[in-house]
Amino acid sequence: MSVRRTYRGDTREKWIAIYTSRRGRVYLLWLIGIVISVAKLRPSSISVGGVTFSIERPEVIQGALYVICLLIWLDTVLNIIVAKRLIGSGEKRDAIFVALGRFRHSFKNMTLIQLKDVRKVARQQLTLTMAVSLFEISIPIVFILLFGLPPIWQLVRAMVGWM
Repeated sequence: MSVRRTYRGDTREKWIAIYTSRRGRVYLLWLIGIVISVAKLRPSSISVGGVTFSIERPEVIQGALYVICLLIWLDTVLNIIVAKRLIGSGEKRDAIFVALGRFRHSFKNMTLIQLKDVRKVARQQLTLTMAVSLFEISIPIVFILLFGLPPIWQLVRAMVGWM
């Protein structure tokens, strides 16, 4: 019996687009927060669609950006973890296809040890994909948690002061 790759077409492209857009949002918000910090920007008002909003405490903007970044990161991480639990037969078949090697796409004449090796490599590939995705999206979060806590605390103080 030969192992063939699956055609997932639109579904796979849809999930890739969702992940890359979320990753892009996290990195964009993180970079905007860094620019605000480095340039010491203190905007006093924001104009959106012809409506101008005045900002009483401009230092909380960076904290708000970081909090939004953390929320998007949390949502993405939870989706990656749930997706790991919901791996379908197509993803498993693709992992086995890759684990079998470049020229061999059949279980024919394989020993039990070779079959166990194929299973091990396929599992490692599925786990590595998830680990790389989590690492890639977590880089900005590590910097936010190391260097961005003061703006987040300013946001919390401003929110508590308004209540």
